[in-house]
Amino acid sequence: MNMHTSKKNVRLTFSEMTNQERLAHLGGFQADTAQFLDAKASVMRLYRGWQTMPDGHLLVLGGDSGVGKTRVIDDIIQDLEAEWKGIVTDGVNVITEPQGPLPPTVGVTKEGPSGLVRPVLKVLVEPKARARGFLRDTLKALGVRSGTHDTFGELMERLQVHVVGQQVRLLVLDEVHHVVEGHGPTTAYEAVEVIKMLLLQARVQIVCVGLPVAETIVDRNPELPRHCRGRIKMAPFPAEFGARADYMRFLKTLAWELPFDIAPNITDADTALRIHMATGGFIGHITNLLHAASEIAIERDFEGIPKTLLAEVYGRISGVPASENPLALDIVDDAAVARIRKRWGDRRKVGDETIRDDKTSTKPKKTKPDFSKR
Repeated sequence: MNMHTSKKNVRLTFSEMTNQERLAHLGGFQADTAQFLDAKASVMRLYRGWQTMPDGHLLVLGGDSGVGKTRVIDDIIQDLEAEWKGIVTDGVNVITEPQGPLPPTVGVTKEGPSGLVRPVLKVLVEPKARARGFLRDTLKALGVRSGTHDTFGELMERLQVHVVGQQVRLLVLDEVHHVVEGHGPTTAYEAVEVIKMLLLQARVQIVCVGLPVAETIVDRNPELPRHCRGRIKMAPFPAEFGARADYMRFLKTLAWELPFDIAPNITDADTALRIHMATGGFIGHITNLLHAASEIAIERDFEGIPKTLLAEVYGRISGVPASENPLALDIVDDAAVARIRKRWGDRRKVGDETIRDDKTSTKPKKTKPDFSKR
Protein backbone atom coordinates (compact mmCIF):
# COMPACT_ATOMS: atom_id res chain seq x y z
CA MET A 1 0.00 0.00 0.00
CA ASN A 2 1.37 3.44 -0.95
CA MET A 3 1.99 5.83 1.93
CA HIS A 4 2.53 9.55 1.37
CA THR A 5 2.97 12.66 3.48
CA SER A 6 0.15 15.23 3.65
CA LYS A 7 0.51 18.94 4.22
CA LYS A 8 0.25 18.28 8.00
CA ASN A 9 3.25 15.93 7.75
CA VAL A 10 1.09 12.95 8.76
CA ARG A 11 1.57 9.67 6.91
CA LEU A 12 -1.63 8.97 4.97
CA THR A 13 -2.81 6.54 2.35
CA PHE A 14 -4.12 8.12 -0.83
CA SER A 15 -7.67 7.13 0.06
CA GLU A 16 -7.38 9.29 3.20
CA MET A 17 -6.36 12.36 1.21
CA THR A 18 -8.70 14.87 -0.34
CA ASN A 19 -9.15 14.74 -4.10
CA GLN A 20 -7.26 18.02 -4.37
CA GLU A 21 -4.30 16.59 -2.43
CA ARG A 22 -4.24 13.52 -4.65
CA LEU A 23 -4.30 15.64 -7.80
CA ALA A 24 -1.54 17.87 -6.40
CA HIS A 25 0.61 14.79 -5.84
CA LEU A 26 -0.06 13.72 -9.40
CA GLY A 27 0.93 17.13 -10.76
CA GLY A 28 4.29 17.00 -9.00
CA PHE A 29 5.40 13.72 -10.58
CA GLN A 30 8.47 13.51 -12.75
CA ALA A 31 10.63 10.54 -13.68
CA ASP A 32 14.30 11.04 -14.47
CA THR A 33 14.85 8.77 -17.45
CA ALA A 34 18.31 7.90 -18.75
CA GLN A 35 17.76 10.22 -21.73
CA PHE A 36 16.68 13.06 -19.45
CA LEU A 37 19.72 12.65 -17.18
CA ASP A 38 22.12 12.52 -20.14
CA ALA A 39 20.68 15.70 -21.67
CA LYS A 40 20.69 17.50 -18.33
CA ALA A 41 24.31 16.49 -17.67
CA SER A 42 25.36 17.81 -21.09
CA VAL A 43 23.70 21.18 -20.50
CA MET A 44 25.16 21.49 -16.99
CA ARG A 45 28.61 20.64 -18.36
CA LEU A 46 28.21 23.52 -20.79
CA TYR A 47 27.07 25.82 -17.97
CA ARG A 48 30.04 24.90 -15.74
CA GLY A 49 32.40 25.66 -18.62
CA TRP A 50 31.43 29.36 -18.74
CA GLN A 51 34.45 31.51 -19.63
CA THR A 52 36.94 28.68 -19.18
CA MET A 53 37.74 29.18 -22.88
CA PRO A 54 38.28 32.37 -24.91
CA ASP A 55 34.88 31.96 -26.63
CA GLY A 56 31.47 30.66 -25.65
CA HIS A 57 30.14 27.34 -26.86
CA LEU A 58 26.90 26.05 -28.30
CA LEU A 59 24.78 22.97 -27.65
CA VAL A 60 21.70 21.90 -29.62
CA LEU A 61 18.91 20.02 -27.84
CA GLY A 62 16.51 18.74 -30.47
CA GLY A 63 13.57 16.38 -30.71
CA ASP A 64 9.88 16.18 -31.47
CA SER A 65 7.32 17.78 -29.18
CA GLY A 66 6.63 15.67 -26.11
CA VAL A 67 10.07 14.06 -25.63
CA GLY A 68 10.95 16.17 -22.56
CA LYS A 69 13.24 18.94 -23.87
CA THR A 70 11.56 21.75 -21.98
CA ARG A 71 11.57 19.78 -18.73
CA VAL A 72 15.35 19.35 -18.99
CA ILE A 73 15.81 23.13 -19.15
CA ASP A 74 13.21 23.95 -16.49
CA ASP A 75 14.77 21.41 -14.12
CA ILE A 76 18.15 23.09 -14.55
CA ILE A 77 16.65 26.52 -13.90
CA GLN A 78 15.09 25.22 -10.68
CA ASP A 79 18.39 23.66 -9.61
CA LEU A 80 20.32 26.86 -10.28
CA GLU A 81 17.73 28.92 -8.43
CA ALA A 82 18.50 26.83 -5.33
CA GLU A 83 22.26 26.89 -5.95
CA TRP A 84 22.38 30.67 -6.33
CA LYS A 85 19.71 31.32 -3.68
CA GLY A 86 18.16 33.67 -6.20
CA ILE A 87 14.66 34.27 -7.53
CA VAL A 88 13.00 33.10 -10.72
CA THR A 89 11.67 35.90 -12.92
CA ASP A 90 10.47 36.44 -16.47
CA GLY A 91 12.26 39.78 -16.62
CA VAL A 92 9.27 41.66 -15.20
CA ASN A 93 7.46 39.46 -12.69
CA VAL A 94 8.78 37.18 -9.95
CA ILE A 95 7.64 33.56 -10.28
CA THR A 96 6.33 32.71 -6.82
CA GLU A 97 6.14 28.93 -7.40
CA PRO A 98 9.32 28.09 -9.33
CA GLN A 99 8.92 24.34 -8.70
CA GLY A 100 5.84 24.25 -10.91
CA PRO A 101 5.62 24.75 -14.69
CA LEU A 102 7.75 27.72 -15.72
CA PRO A 103 6.85 30.46 -18.22
CA PRO A 104 8.29 30.23 -21.75
CA THR A 105 10.72 33.07 -21.00
CA VAL A 106 12.30 32.88 -17.57
CA GLY A 107 15.59 33.00 -15.68
CA VAL A 108 17.31 33.10 -12.31
CA THR A 109 18.14 36.50 -10.87
CA LYS A 110 20.26 37.46 -7.88
CA GLU A 111 21.39 40.80 -6.50
CA GLY A 112 25.18 41.02 -6.83
CA PRO A 113 27.73 43.58 -5.60
CA SER A 114 27.50 45.53 -8.85
CA GLY A 115 23.84 44.94 -9.69
CA LEU A 116 21.65 42.12 -10.93
CA VAL A 117 23.25 38.83 -11.95
CA ARG A 118 21.40 36.32 -14.17
CA PRO A 119 23.31 33.02 -14.29
CA VAL A 120 20.76 31.35 -16.57
CA LEU A 121 18.16 32.78 -18.91
CA LYS A 122 15.64 31.00 -21.16
CA VAL A 123 14.07 33.00 -23.98
CA LEU A 124 11.21 31.83 -26.19
CA VAL A 125 11.80 32.43 -29.90
CA GLU A 126 8.37 33.44 -31.13
CA PRO A 127 6.80 31.82 -34.22
CA LYS A 128 7.71 33.63 -37.42
CA ALA A 129 10.18 35.67 -35.41
CA ARG A 130 12.01 38.51 -37.10
CA ALA A 131 15.55 39.27 -36.05
CA ARG A 132 14.73 42.60 -34.44
CA GLY A 133 11.85 41.12 -32.47
CA PHE A 134 14.13 38.29 -31.33
CA LEU A 135 16.58 40.85 -29.94
CA ARG A 136 13.88 42.85 -28.21
CA ASP A 137 12.43 39.74 -26.54
CA THR A 138 15.86 38.82 -25.20
CA LEU A 139 16.44 42.34 -23.88
CA LYS A 140 13.02 42.29 -22.21
CA ALA A 141 13.93 39.04 -20.47
CA LEU A 142 16.99 40.87 -19.13
CA GLY A 143 14.73 43.62 -17.77
CA VAL A 144 15.85 46.10 -20.44
CA ARG A 145 13.46 48.25 -22.42
CA SER A 146 14.02 48.91 -26.09
CA GLY A 147 12.63 51.65 -28.28
CA THR A 148 10.34 50.93 -31.20
CA HIS A 149 12.72 52.74 -33.53
CA ASP A 150 15.97 51.14 -32.33
CA THR A 151 17.98 49.74 -35.21
CA PHE A 152 19.17 46.16 -35.44
CA GLY A 153 22.74 47.31 -34.75
CA GLU A 154 21.71 49.31 -31.68
CA LEU A 155 19.80 46.36 -30.27
CA MET A 156 22.76 44.06 -30.88
CA GLU A 157 25.11 46.41 -29.05
CA ARG A 158 22.70 46.82 -26.12
CA LEU A 159 22.23 43.08 -25.80
CA GLN A 160 25.97 42.48 -25.64
CA VAL A 161 26.38 45.12 -22.93
CA HIS A 162 23.66 43.66 -20.72
CA VAL A 163 24.58 40.01 -21.22
CA VAL A 164 28.11 40.83 -20.10
CA GLY A 165 27.01 43.26 -17.38
CA GLN A 166 24.48 40.84 -15.89
CA GLN A 167 26.95 37.95 -16.13
CA VAL A 168 24.66 35.64 -18.08
CA ARG A 169 26.41 32.28 -18.11
CA LEU A 170 23.86 30.15 -19.92
CA LEU A 171 21.40 31.47 -22.50
CA VAL A 172 18.73 29.02 -23.66
CA LEU A 173 16.94 29.81 -26.91
CA ASP A 174 13.75 27.76 -26.87
CA GLU A 175 11.79 26.88 -30.03
CA VAL A 176 14.79 27.94 -32.11
CA HIS A 177 13.34 26.14 -35.14
CA HIS A 178 11.24 29.29 -35.54
CA VAL A 179 14.46 31.04 -36.57
CA VAL A 180 15.14 28.35 -39.13
CA GLU A 181 11.71 28.78 -40.73
CA GLY A 182 11.51 32.52 -39.92
CA HIS A 183 10.71 35.04 -42.61
CA GLY A 184 13.21 33.78 -45.13
CA PRO A 185 17.01 33.52 -45.26
CA THR A 186 17.62 37.11 -44.12
CA THR A 187 15.99 36.51 -40.73
CA ALA A 188 17.97 33.30 -40.20
CA TYR A 189 21.19 35.07 -41.20
CA GLU A 190 20.60 37.94 -38.76
CA ALA A 191 19.63 35.59 -35.93
CA VAL A 192 22.78 33.54 -36.45
CA GLU A 193 24.80 36.77 -36.35
CA VAL A 194 23.29 37.43 -32.90
CA ILE A 195 24.30 33.95 -31.73
CA LYS A 196 27.81 34.41 -33.11
CA MET A 197 28.16 37.76 -31.34
CA LEU A 198 27.05 36.24 -28.03
CA LEU A 199 29.52 33.36 -28.38
CA LEU A 200 32.55 35.34 -29.54
CA GLN A 201 32.12 38.71 -27.84
CA ALA A 202 29.88 38.17 -24.82
CA ARG A 203 31.41 34.68 -24.28
CA VAL A 204 28.09 33.26 -23.13
CA GLN A 205 27.22 29.56 -23.34
CA ILE A 206 24.16 28.93 -25.54
CA VAL A 207 21.68 26.07 -25.78
CA CYS A 208 19.42 25.97 -28.84
CA VAL A 209 16.27 23.95 -28.13
CA GLY A 210 13.69 22.97 -30.72
CA LEU A 211 12.27 20.47 -33.15
CA PRO A 212 14.76 18.22 -35.00
CA VAL A 213 15.33 20.79 -37.73
CA ALA A 214 16.76 23.16 -35.08
CA GLU A 215 20.16 21.51 -35.35
CA THR A 216 20.60 22.95 -38.85
CA ILE A 217 21.17 26.36 -37.28
CA VAL A 218 24.73 25.23 -36.50
CA ASP A 219 25.40 24.89 -40.23
CA ARG A 220 24.13 28.37 -41.06
CA ASN A 221 27.48 30.03 -40.39
CA PRO A 222 31.01 28.60 -40.80
CA GLU A 223 31.97 29.92 -37.33
CA LEU A 224 29.37 27.91 -35.43
CA PRO A 225 30.44 24.27 -36.00
CA ARG A 226 33.78 24.80 -34.29
CA HIS A 227 31.98 26.19 -31.25
CA CYS A 228 29.40 23.41 -31.12
CA ARG A 229 29.75 21.02 -28.16
CA GLY A 230 27.08 18.60 -29.33
CA ARG A 231 23.78 17.96 -31.07
CA ILE A 232 21.64 16.02 -28.62
CA LYS A 233 18.63 14.31 -30.14
CA MET A 234 15.92 13.35 -27.65
CA ALA A 235 13.56 10.66 -28.88
CA PRO A 236 10.44 8.81 -27.74
CA PHE A 237 10.81 5.49 -25.94
CA PRO A 238 11.50 2.66 -28.40
CA ALA A 239 9.04 -0.23 -28.44
CA GLU A 240 11.05 -2.38 -26.04
CA PHE A 241 9.18 -4.26 -23.33
CA GLY A 242 11.84 -6.16 -21.40
CA ALA A 243 12.04 -5.60 -17.64
CA ARG A 244 15.23 -3.51 -18.00
CA ALA A 245 13.96 -1.36 -20.89
CA ASP A 246 13.76 2.37 -20.13
CA TYR A 247 10.12 2.43 -21.18
CA MET A 248 9.12 -0.32 -18.75
CA ARG A 249 11.14 1.25 -15.94
CA PHE A 250 9.35 4.53 -16.57
CA LEU A 251 5.91 2.87 -16.51
CA LYS A 252 6.78 1.11 -13.25
CA THR A 253 7.81 4.40 -11.63
CA LEU A 254 4.74 6.17 -12.98
CA ALA A 255 2.39 3.43 -11.75
CA TRP A 256 3.85 3.69 -8.25
CA GLU A 257 3.40 7.48 -8.19
CA LEU A 258 -0.20 7.52 -9.43
CA PRO A 259 -2.48 8.57 -6.53
CA PHE A 260 -4.05 5.19 -5.75
CA ASP A 261 -3.38 2.89 -2.81
CA ILE A 262 -3.00 -0.05 -5.18
CA ALA A 263 -0.73 0.83 -8.11
CA PRO A 264 -2.57 0.47 -11.44
CA ASN A 265 -1.33 -2.43 -13.53
CA ILE A 266 0.11 -0.63 -16.54
CA THR A 267 3.31 -2.67 -16.80
CA ASP A 268 1.93 -6.00 -17.99
CA ALA A 269 3.06 -6.76 -21.53
CA ASP A 270 -0.33 -6.25 -23.18
CA THR A 271 -1.14 -2.93 -21.48
CA ALA A 272 2.38 -1.57 -21.98
CA LEU A 273 2.18 -2.39 -25.70
CA ARG A 274 -1.20 -0.71 -26.04
CA ILE A 275 -0.06 2.44 -24.21
CA HIS A 276 3.03 2.63 -26.42
CA MET A 277 0.90 2.27 -29.55
CA ALA A 278 -1.46 4.99 -28.33
CA THR A 279 1.27 7.46 -27.38
CA GLY A 280 4.06 6.67 -29.82
CA GLY A 281 6.34 6.27 -26.81
CA PHE A 282 6.40 10.04 -26.22
CA ILE A 283 6.83 10.74 -22.52
CA GLY A 284 4.62 13.83 -22.71
CA HIS A 285 1.76 11.88 -24.29
CA ILE A 286 2.13 9.00 -21.82
CA THR A 287 1.95 11.25 -18.76
CA ASN A 288 -0.95 13.23 -20.24
CA LEU A 289 -2.93 10.03 -20.84
CA LEU A 290 -2.31 8.65 -17.35
CA HIS A 291 -2.89 12.01 -15.65
CA ALA A 292 -6.20 12.52 -17.44
CA ALA A 293 -7.31 8.97 -16.62
CA SER A 294 -6.31 9.44 -12.97
CA GLU A 295 -8.35 12.62 -12.66
CA ILE A 296 -11.49 10.88 -13.92
CA ALA A 297 -10.83 7.78 -11.79
CA ILE A 298 -10.59 9.97 -8.67
CA GLU A 299 -13.81 11.78 -9.60
CA ARG A 300 -15.60 8.44 -10.06
CA ASP A 301 -14.14 7.05 -6.83
CA PHE A 302 -12.36 4.18 -8.58
CA GLU A 303 -9.68 2.26 -6.71
CA GLY A 304 -7.42 2.37 -9.76
CA ILE A 305 -7.48 2.90 -13.50
CA PRO A 306 -9.27 0.13 -15.40
CA LYS A 307 -8.27 -0.50 -19.01
CA THR A 308 -11.73 0.55 -20.13
CA LEU A 309 -11.10 4.00 -18.66
CA LEU A 310 -7.74 4.26 -20.43
CA ALA A 311 -9.51 3.45 -23.69
CA GLU A 312 -12.22 6.03 -22.99
CA VAL A 313 -9.72 8.77 -22.16
CA TYR A 314 -7.52 8.04 -25.16
CA GLY A 315 -10.58 8.21 -27.40
CA ARG A 316 -11.37 11.67 -26.02
CA ILE A 317 -7.81 12.89 -26.43
CA SER A 318 -7.13 11.50 -29.90
CA GLY A 319 -10.59 11.56 -31.45
CA VAL A 320 -9.92 8.23 -33.18
CA PRO A 321 -12.73 5.69 -33.59
CA ALA A 322 -12.78 2.55 -31.44
CA SER A 323 -11.54 0.51 -34.41
CA GLU A 324 -8.27 2.49 -34.32
CA ASN A 325 -8.00 2.86 -30.54
CA PRO A 326 -5.28 0.42 -29.40
CA LEU A 327 -6.61 0.53 -25.84
CA ALA A 328 -10.07 -0.55 -26.99
CA LEU A 329 -9.20 -3.30 -29.49
CA ASP A 330 -10.06 -6.85 -28.46
CA ILE A 331 -6.92 -8.20 -30.09
CA VAL A 332 -3.75 -6.32 -31.02
CA ASP A 333 -2.43 -8.18 -34.05
CA ASP A 334 0.35 -7.32 -36.49
CA ALA A 335 -2.08 -5.53 -38.81
CA ALA A 336 -3.30 -3.26 -35.99
CA VAL A 337 0.26 -2.49 -34.91
CA ALA A 338 1.26 -1.59 -38.49
CA ARG A 339 -1.84 0.57 -39.02
CA ILE A 340 -1.40 2.58 -35.82
CA ARG A 341 2.34 3.02 -36.25
CA LYS A 342 1.70 4.30 -39.76
CA ARG A 343 -0.64 6.91 -38.31
CA TRP A 344 2.12 8.06 -35.95
CA GLY A 345 4.55 8.19 -38.85
CA ASP A 346 2.11 10.23 -40.95
CA ARG A 347 1.56 12.63 -38.04
CA ARG A 348 5.29 13.24 -37.64
CA LYS A 349 5.71 13.65 -41.41
CA VAL A 350 3.02 16.33 -41.50
CA GLY A 351 4.75 18.12 -38.63
CA ASP A 352 8.08 18.04 -40.43
CA GLU A 353 6.56 19.43 -43.61
CA THR A 354 5.32 22.52 -41.79
CA ILE A 355 8.91 23.58 -41.17
CA ARG A 356 11.14 24.71 -43.97
CA ASP A 357 14.27 22.60 -43.74
CA ASP A 358 16.34 24.87 -45.94
CA LYS A 359 20.06 24.20 -45.56
CA THR A 360 21.07 26.52 -48.39
CA SER A 361 23.05 29.73 -47.99
CA THR A 362 21.51 32.29 -45.67
CA LYS A 363 23.33 35.38 -46.87
CA PRO A 364 21.10 38.45 -46.81
CA LYS A 365 19.42 39.67 -49.93
CA LYS A 366 20.46 42.96 -51.44
CA THR A 367 17.08 44.51 -50.71
CA LYS A 368 16.79 46.02 -47.25
CA PRO A 369 14.65 43.76 -45.00
CA ASP A 370 11.67 45.12 -43.11
CA PHE A 371 12.18 44.56 -39.37
CA SER A 372 9.33 46.85 -38.35
CA LYS A 373 7.28 43.79 -37.42
CA ARG A 374 8.12 40.38 -36.07
